[in-house]
Amino acid sequence: METSAPTEKGRRAALAVFMILVGLEIVVLITYLLRVGPGKLLQHTVRLAIAAWLGWALVRGRAWARVVILILVALAVLVLGPSVGVLWTTRQLTPAILLTGFLAAYVIAAGILLFSRELRDYLRAHKPTV
Repeated sequence: METSAPTEKGRRAALAVFMILVGLEIVVLITYLLRVGPGKLLQHTVRLAIAAWLGWALVRGRAWARVVILILVALAVLVLGPSVGVLWTTRQLTPAILLTGFLAAYVIAAGILLFSRELRDYLRAHKPTV
């Protein structure tokens, strides 16, 4: 099955969001394991599974996944923003750099979800007909 260039660009945009979400959750999981131990392994594994499932739904063209991911990313930015500011202010450079990277990745994902015309067209093309 051959796909058009805009549809392929939209699928790639969805795939980029998928990779950002899953990548961040993997980094969180590994960082938490190394710093704290396996105490919350189940919680982080569930978060990883949810991120992978939402990303998979987005790549499959499910428009509802875009909305859910946007809400979760907005909440993450609202929580991370003040924390990053405190870390930089108190000169805790390693966590500040790490969380700034997370914040940047979430903002990039939100930008793709909000402003990618190709992604919107891709989701529209996969809209179920009733």
